[in-house]
Amino acid sequence: MIAKFGEQGVSAIAWTSQVAEMSLDLSATLLITDLAPIPALIQRLGRLNRRAKSESDPIMPFIVIEPVNAEGKPTPRPYTTQQLDEARIWLGKLPAEINQQDLVAIWESMGTTAKEDIFSGSTWIDGGYDRIVKELREASPGVTVIRRDDVENVRNGVYSFAEVVIPMNPRLGMNLDQWPKFQGVPIVTDEQLHYSEILGGEWI
Repeated sequence: MIAKFGEQGVSAIAWTSQVAEMSLDLSATLLITDLAPIPALIQRLGRLNRRAKSESDPIMPFIVIEPVNAEGKPTPRPYTTQQLDEARIWLGKLPAEINQQDLVAIWESMGTTAKEDIFSGSTWIDGGYDRIVKELREASPGVTVIRRDDVENVRNGVYSFAEVVIPMNPRLGMNLDQWPKFQGVPIVTDEQLHYSEILGGEWI
């Protein structure tokens, strides 16, 4: 799929999770994203027009959508209201023609709480013989689900529970408390989730 974005004369659409912020090397001509904290938006806009070679290359557009819940009401989740308020102010300060340096420069000029002190040491190297186990990147909200067909497979001993559970990014407004569960894990149907052994799970 990523290769399609590099082919001449080929149109492609990628519907991605937050993994696209840093892990996908693709160059898009249009970016549509939910409103998010400023650092996340900067990373997402980095997927836009990555192959530009000079200032004369055209500026590619992006669209930011206000997040809403299942009832259509505004919601900041999984972020905070303050983070999204700062992002709205930042977007309002962006000029009509921008580059990646503008995005960061305007953010730095705001003095927002979204900026954090970055620890420049190494958990692997610093500290002598003292080793602290830490995560390599910040965690993001997630949910583990199990397909309805696999519930019977686990009950019948065909698979173990750990073999069939699927980690997913939750959708905005998703109320998992109302879903049926198996061993505490929400059960999904084929009408809710498409699963591929190669590509993983995708919400329908």
